Amino acid sequence: MRKIIIALVSFMMGMVLFLPYRTIFTYATERIISEYNIPLTYQVDRAFLFSATYRGLSLGLSDRDISLPETTLRITPLGYLSDATVCRIHSEGIDAVIRSLKGAYVIDLRMSSFRVPSLDNVTLKGTIKIEVAREDRGTGNISVDLTDLRLPLMGSTIKLKKVSGKGSFRKGRITIEGLSIRGGQDIDIKGFLIPNHRAFENSTVNLDVVIKSNGSKTNQKIRGQLKNLLRFINIK
Repeated sequence: MRKIIIALVSFMMGMVLFLPYRTIFTYATERIISEYNIPLTYQVDRAFLFSATYRGLSLGLSDRDISLPETTLRITPLGYLSDATVCRIHSEGIDAVIRSLKGAYVIDLRMSSFRVPSLDNVTLKGTIKIEVAREDRGTGNISVDLTDLRLPLMGSTIKLKKVSGKGSFRKGRITIEGLSIRGGQDIDIKGFLIPNHRAFENSTVNLDVVIKSNGSKTNQKIRGQLKNLLRFINIK
């Protein structure tokens, strides 16, 4: 009996140690990319039972991809069965926690100093929270809280002290319930946006904008492309 137990334990240990984890993680990643239609390229560099390291991770959300250095994924299997953490993702300057809650997945992004070389070295600091419905993966909510943002757009740099807001998304349309921008001017925005993933500044918008500066207030309606908003913003 003892020999049988030892043989079974040895077999199980062999399975754990020698399973093709890179192939398994590659297959799982491809399933997610296909299901959510994510424009992602990557390479699984190392993998074990509940963790994997990716290299060459690139997210093509615009005319310039967002690339990440070495990125580590750690899975918590029991999280799928209860309201708990499903996985954790870490890369330079950014940490993400994905939790499984009743009826939804919640993604918490925390950025200490997340630099995006492909976007003229934009550095992001703050938090982003995304909630995605389980039954309808194209539906959810988003909240943003960023500080000290320098955003290069159309040949100039816009400096923002604080950007915060919340909204929702459904079937490719983002509804902005409230977005506040604080810099040289105070700007409040409501409306909707239909993203253009090839060139984000060309996204379709329908926005009501309130600009406060030096005691005066200006109301503007922005229609057409997102870059039309920039003519009303002069933040230094």
